[in-house]
Amino acid sequence: MSTQLSAYLSYNGNCAEAMQFYAKLFNAKLEALITYGEMPGGEPVPPENAKLIMHAYLVHPDFALMAGDAPPGVPFAGIQGCMMPSPSPLWPRPSASSRPWRTAAR
Repeated sequence: MSTQLSAYLSYNGNCAEAMQFYAKLFNAKLEALITYGEMPGGEPVPPENAKLIMHAYLVHPDFALMAGDAPPGVPFAGIQGCMMPSPSPLWPRPSASSRPWRTAAR
């Protein structure tokens, strides 16, 4: 049985930009980029928040990333913790596991 990384990332208004960057960086497919303004049947969204991302879904053969901007009215707390096993099924050598993240941090 294989294990696949599937992380959910939170952003403070720059989710679309980040996910488009990750799609290009990892040669992955951005399958969903849904704004709060596009939510079907949801509560009305203030116009200034309509373009924030409610849900994004990026798919790569080895992993998936999901993400969204902090919901309107909810303070963004930033990253509170992170766990990435190394070695992992994706990158058996620790040096290989850190390479994509070092590139993303630039």
